[in-house]
Amino acid sequence: MNAVALRETPRDFRARRTGRGCRSAARFRFRASGFTPLPPGCPSLQAGPVRNGVSNGVGEEGGIQKVKEKPRLLGRVVTGFTLVESVIVLGIIVLIASFLLVGFPSFSQRINLQRASQRLALSLRKAQNMSLAVRQLELPSGVRTVPPAFGIYIDQASTPTSYFIFADLRPSDQLYDPGDDIVVETITLEPGIAFDELVSDLGGGEVVRDVLNIVFTVPEARMEIRSTDTETVGESAELILTSRAGDVRSVVVRTSGQIQVKR
Repeated sequence: MNAVALRETPRDFRARRTGRGCRSAARFRFRASGFTPLPPGCPSLQAGPVRNGVSNGVGEEGGIQKVKEKPRLLGRVVTGFTLVESVIVLGIIVLIASFLLVGFPSFSQRINLQRASQRLALSLRKAQNMSLAVRQLELPSGVRTVPPAFGIYIDQASTPTSYFIFADLRPSDQLYDPGDDIVVETITLEPGIAFDELVSDLGGGEVVRDVLNIVFTVPEARMEIRSTDTETVGESAELILTSRAGDVRSVVVRTSGQIQVKR
């Protein structure tokens, strides 16, 4: 083997003075002859050939260890994912997305059912508050008046997907009369939600009704629950809502003024 003559540069001199030259020997490679040169001040180092991208370097105790170089492209270290890793990650993402898409319709129906039940309870509270506030309404004739009562009208047989708040202008019946009373607000249930049953508690027994009028008299907001006639249907009623997925929620009202959302 031919000896390689090296000239000490200022950088080599600083490395020799600080003791870092021997630890950094693996970074310098003599490309012409394929041997790693000896930095000045490291007489115990033995140069070794470079094979398969692996050059001989120096350990902490001056021994020889192998240092593997990373592949380079245009002077930069090449990093990234392999094709197999990319396919595995893509497969996991597709699997999770498929589970989410399958369960989304039922989840959406549950959310709509929850919103519809809470909105029904808020509508009942709104009619109750309108009675307590002694709210005035303007009649079609232009005259402003205070209705004797405000209420909620639900017709499960004819319009199972909506209900409305009305102003009762006939204090004797406490029912919704299409020709006399005024519709204050119509509320449409969320998509896929409808009234399933209207159940009243009459004498300790449950009776299913097609129509319910839940009326609050002005100004004390006393609640009355009636069906299609002037007779009360009991001390409480349960308004049952259902979704297309079969989930059920209900709102329970009592003549004491309590309004409760049940699952």
